[in-house]
Amino acid sequence: MEIKELTAFFVDKETNILDVTFRLIGDSDDIIRQDQIDYDLTEEYGYSIVPNHLSIPDDELIDTDIDEFEDIDVDKIELINFLTEYYTVNPNLLPKPQNY
Repeated sequence: MEIKELTAFFVDKETNILDVTFRLIGDSDDIIRQDQIDYDLTEEYGYSIVPNHLSIPDDELIDTDIDEFEDIDVDKIELINFLTEYYTVNPNLLPKPQNY
């Protein structure tokens, strides 16, 4: 269950939710998968997705697409590695494919 492409993500600091949209290796280009994960799980798994996460003001939302990762200092590789490990350990939590 390896992530092929991360198309978008959203971190809601207020609710501490990581919303991701991605494709697995083997998914066609007209398929996406979407999920919402408790952001704290990224740290529990040992990943630092947004290294400055704690310094973001509580009322600020980070909403970005793949082209804006550099603007907010997100470690894209860490995020992909976390998702790959998370769904390998928890295959029952893998979101079902949806038409894009």
